[in-house]
Amino acid sequence: MDTGFGPGILSCYTQDAILDVPDFPLANGSNLHFKGKDQLAPLYAGYGKEGPSIGGCHHTANIAVNVEP
Repeated sequence: MDTGFGPGILSCYTQDAILDVPDFPLANGSNLHFKGKDQLAPLYAGYGKEGPSIGGCHHTANIAVNVEP
C-alpha cells in the first residue's frame, strides 16, 4: 500500500469504516479520527499522483482491525 496506489487503498475500506491514527507525526502528534470513505478519501488523494514509489507512509504496519458483525 505504500507504493502509490491511492484508489486501491481506499477500496480496502467499507463505507462506514473508522480509521484512528494515534500520535500522528505530521499533525504535531495529534490523534486523527476518520469516519467513512468520504473523510478517508482526502487522506489518500495524493497517493499515486507521481506514479508508484516507495515512500515514508507505512500504512501496512501497526494496524489493528476490528470487524463487528
